[in-house]
Amino acid sequence: MKKVVTFCKEHPYISVFLIAFLPRLLFIFDINTMSISGDEIFSFWPAAKLAGYDWSDVMEKYRYYGIGYTLLLAPFFQLIKNPVVLYRTLVILMALFQSLCAPLCCHLMRRFFHVRNTKFLILASTATVFMTPIRAVYTYPEFLYDLLIWVIVWILLKLSTIADNKKRMGFTILLWTVTGYACTVHTRGVTIVAAVLAAALIYQLTLKKKLLNWPVTIILAAAAILFYKFGISLLMSFLNVQHAVGNTSIPTGGRAIMLFLTEPKTWTAFAAIVIGQFNEAIMMSLGLAVPVTWAFAKTAFSKKEWTEVHHPVLLAGWFCIIALIITIGGQAISQASSVYEAMLNGGDWDAFRNVTYGRYFAAYAAPLLMVGLYLLRKPEMRQKVLQPALITTALLQGYFVFNIIPYINHFNGSVWSYAPFFFTRGFQDNISTAAYLAGTFAVFGLQIIYAVLSMKNRAQWILPMVCIGLIYVYGFNCLYHEGYRSRQNAKATQAGVAYLQTLPANTTIYIEDVPAGSAGQGVAWLYQFALPDRAVQIYKEEVPSQSEAVVVTNDDDDQILKKAGYDSRKLSDGWFVYERTGENS
Repeated sequence: MKKVVTFCKEHPYISVFLIAFLPRLLFIFDINTMSISGDEIFSFWPAAKLAGYDWSDVMEKYRYYGIGYTLLLAPFFQLIKNPVVLYRTLVILMALFQSLCAPLCCHLMRRFFHVRNTKFLILASTATVFMTPIRAVYTYPEFLYDLLIWVIVWILLKLSTIADNKKRMGFTILLWTVTGYACTVHTRGVTIVAAVLAAALIYQLTLKKKLLNWPVTIILAAAAILFYKFGISLLMSFLNVQHAVGNTSIPTGGRAIMLFLTEPKTWTAFAAIVIGQFNEAIMMSLGLAVPVTWAFAKTAFSKKEWTEVHHPVLLAGWFCIIALIITIGGQAISQASSVYEAMLNGGDWDAFRNVTYGRYFAAYAAPLLMVGLYLLRKPEMRQKVLQPALITTALLQGYFVFNIIPYINHFNGSVWSYAPFFFTRGFQDNISTAAYLAGTFAVFGLQIIYAVLSMKNRAQWILPMVCIGLIYVYGFNCLYHEGYRSRQNAKATQAGVAYLQTLPANTTIYIEDVPAGSAGQGVAWLYQFALPDRAVQIYKEEVPSQSEAVVVTNDDDDQILKKAGYDSRKLSDGWFVYERTGENS
């Protein structure tokens, strides 16, 4: 144990990376295929096409996922031909992106916040990297995007220490180069442009210090937006997509704003999204989100706190707060009408995901948690925020319990941050009010424990508790959320893939695009990824025109196929293959 402690003190960056990375590896060993099949294969398609694969027949519903992200994956598609090995490699890459945020956080606090307590550095960095709504057992652009946000925070803080104009110009160029790339990784990267500009202006106006080279900034900020637009056009041309494509812009437009301003009924839904996402931040952070926000507010709005040592803290905090406001506010306005329809008019329940949708704002919440944890190290700051934080949390969670839970209490798409506290397996168990209430009361109870520990001068126990709790929540959702969905997808397609691999290369493969059980998206995408060099087509209840064709479906009595001379046989529970045999072939 002494050797471990000594190693951590001497190598905090390596230590915190291993703490972040090794637990993530534990949940990857039984991952063989995609979890969110549609979203993931859409992001893979350009990389697959560059590798020579033709997946166009299953891309009728294609949505855009960042060109900067998919190009990064392209070499793996070139080098790895086994789809299981390929997918596991990509998932490990996602875990690597996520884990690298921990040593970055550690470095920022050590270099710019001048923290020397190794135990605090490791615990705070661990908390930021496990406070996440996405688990590295599947692939998504957000894993890379979150890492880029940490890099941007590092560049901003580096700029806050620079007095030389030539050096400032160089780091300003670096800032906008990374920001431009982030815009190509995720559509919502344009939020970073606004957040950087606003944070730099506030920093310069309040602290009377220049942060950016403004002529370079104006040129490169515009270039970042143009580069983002050009990247989308280039990709659509490369893929030869002819239909309208989703995710190519942020959906907050004039029509959504006008509806929000002219239809007061949507205000209830707007409040549900904003307060629901505030509560999601409380749940994700195990209760730290509110005291962290109060600690930053107390510092940002008090001139006596604008000391030299707090300049980097204020800069990082303003950047994250502005990005959070833009992200949550934009989502609330753009999705208010759909949430209203789901709440009061029997609309699509899937809209309720917006009420607790942490995936978009989490990238900015993690660095803000770093800022808040640094500020809360001081006992006097903890005393200042203790009462207002508890009152704010009680009001937010009270509103959630009485005004939001009654609408979402049977919907599993909003339950994931609450599920671990009631041991609810969201895709297997019936979702009930109890699951939401258990999570809400558990996290509020934790905040009371934090308050008592702080008052009893035992605050050093808070961060270890938080880290243990966050790792538990992360692991629980790896097993019963994204990881469960991947295992269910593999179970649904494994027998079919094995059989189809035995067929001659000239056999045309049709797959009925139905979900893989209670959790999955369409299985056609799963089959296409598992058979990368075979052009899979979607079966639409029409007899295949090819003489050598097979159809995989979950219907054991497809009369259209049987009348056309196809016989069926069972592949696995609930799945069947139809093919012409004997005199019918």
